Amino acid sequence: GVYASPAESPQAARRARAMHDANVLALGGFATEGGEAARIVDAFLAQDFGAAPAGEGEAAPPWWTEELAAAMRAAAPAVDRMEMRAIDEGVQAFLHSANASEDRAR
Repeated sequence: GVYASPAESPQAARRARAMHDANVLALGGFATEGGEAARIVDAFLAQDFGAAPAGEGEAAPPWWTEELAAAMRAAAPAVDRMEMRAIDEGVQAFLHSANASEDRAR
């Protein structure tokens, strides 16, 4: 699936990847200057899901624990299954809706 996250800093970008497995980065065009945008993108691309959200040579945040990382990694397959069910239910509801019937008739 698509997991988008805004990031105003390299730290926010790392956290989005580490904690939420984000795969799309949203940057504000007026709020983010070019040099900072490049640093944010670099941090986003360098970060792995479930790994401590810290840049090279930085300490992990004090709230980050291996137990937290393990719990997030363990929950990921269940989250994926729930999302796929929700998508399937939404598509099925649309296909059975009056709007879809009208669209198919065109």
